[in-house]
Amino acid sequence: MYTCKSSTTTIKNTMEVSVHPIVLLSIVDHYNRIASQTNRRVVGALLGEKVGNKLEVTNCYAIPYDEDPEDNQIWFLDDLFHGEMLQLFHRVSSREHFIGWYSTGSSLLAHDMRIHDLFMHDASDPLYLLVDIQSGSPFLPLSAYVCRNNDGEKVFKHVNYNIGYLEAEAIGVEHLLRDILQFKHLPMAAQVEKKVSALDAFKRCMHEVLEYMNLVVEGKLPLNQQINMMIQEIFCILPNSEDKQLIAAVNERMNDFYLSLFISSLVRSVTACHRLIDNLIEYHEDGKVIEHEKPKAVVLAEGKGEVPHVGTTAESA
Repeated sequence: MYTCKSSTTTIKNTMEVSVHPIVLLSIVDHYNRIASQTNRRVVGALLGEKVGNKLEVTNCYAIPYDEDPEDNQIWFLDDLFHGEMLQLFHRVSSREHFIGWYSTGSSLLAHDMRIHDLFMHDASDPLYLLVDIQSGSPFLPLSAYVCRNNDGEKVFKHVNYNIGYLEAEAIGVEHLLRDILQFKHLPMAAQVEKKVSALDAFKRCMHEVLEYMNLVVEGKLPLNQQINMMIQEIFCILPNSEDKQLIAAVNERMNDFYLSLFISSLVRSVTACHRLIDNLIEYHEDGKVIEHEKPKAVVLAEGKGEVPHVGTTAESA
């Protein structure tokens, strides 16, 4: 008997999962190609290497999948395609083995356990990654699960994970983010909104650190020297916020930055309005060119009369 329940308890000290950035980018690309702006979800296989209790998710590939939108108990997964792709990947990299599968969505579905059982033919204890791509959360919308027996009933249990990367992957991600920031010009309102969202996420993280420290002081959690050293390093990096010169310099730089953004947005708006006015002056709405009336001085100069003498009389003055 099995069900698709998710246990609130997290498996600790039994499995260390590390997800590489190339996996997340491939899942997002798979979703944008197949199910963008729809209620469909995509399914794929995870590849990597397992050494002891450490699981490295280094690659993935898409698997053809479809389900009935009215009844998700009716679904189709191309197992033959999965087997052929797995053999091809083994020829390219013999170190990467099938270690689990992924799907997109905001929550577990009733038939996820049936799909999980299908992948257990290729791995004894496969990993399940659930990625909520449409989530508006500032945190990473990723959940990791493994299947465990709970009183004769199969349930999904959470697994702790971290984002690991190689040196080459870190360089590639940096170049990708740099290109996105260069070609994606956001208006001032969107930039301010992103900064507010980032500060809100930072505030929530600081609250979690504070709660952890309070639990350690109260004796409810054991002291972790590694976490303690990282917190100490954070406090060492922080500048002296009571320095008047530092406060004045930060405020001046921020004001200059936002002033330049405001002037740039204003100049762009005025330029667009000026071009629109020029187009309305030059063209009718039906596309015909407006024939401007020539000044009298130009008409007379073309031979239709004499150019009148313009003097500095009292009337003209």
